Amino acid sequence: MKKAVLLLMHQGRSFTREAAEAAGRLGLCLVALSSCPEQPAALVESRRHLADCLVTEGTELGAEDLRGVVARFADRGYAVVAAIATFEGYRLLMATLNEELGAQDSSVAALGLCLDKYELRQFLLAHRLSEVRNHRVVPGAAPLLDSSARWFVKPVRGASSFGAFILENPADLDDLPHLQQQMRNDHRMHAIFMDRYDFVV
Repeated sequence: MKKAVLLLMHQGRSFTREAAEAAGRLGLCLVALSSCPEQPAALVESRRHLADCLVTEGTELGAEDLRGVVARFADRGYAVVAAIATFEGYRLLMATLNEELGAQDSSVAALGLCLDKYELRQFLLAHRLSEVRNHRVVPGAAPLLDSSARWFVKPVRGASSFGAFILENPADLDDLPHLQQQMRNDHRMHAIFMDRYDFVV
């Protein structure tokens, strides 16, 4: 049985070469669980750096895809000792799997807090680590904002700066349902939002 690190890949892509090199320096193989790529060719380059790879039928990995995956790789001759994910949308999956494996990682609860921009801001305020005011944007009920302050809007969970903007006019919040629909419909980046489509201002 070969010891291995399990890479959680999004649609056949990741920093596979770099991860394989890092694993190799520790005397470990790199195996992967990937969500189904739009184009099968997307996996070709990644597979060159992998000892083994399993591909799911869905376009994004979920908790159900982790069930039994360690045993499946064990049946194929690999003892998974830890998991890694370079795609932010899989960061909680990585931590969950590492917790089950007993591998050192941040806790799922701590990461969940860090990845939720509203809850993190509330935590920082409660612990007097920040004075930045924030409000969750509820559909159909615009928050009462201090007009003398400058406000910034962003998804509670997001990819890069998608949907982030300086609020020049409170009426701009009316555009959020359209942005939320784009977030739900984007099959490439949908997973990054972790089923959360609300905004914070």
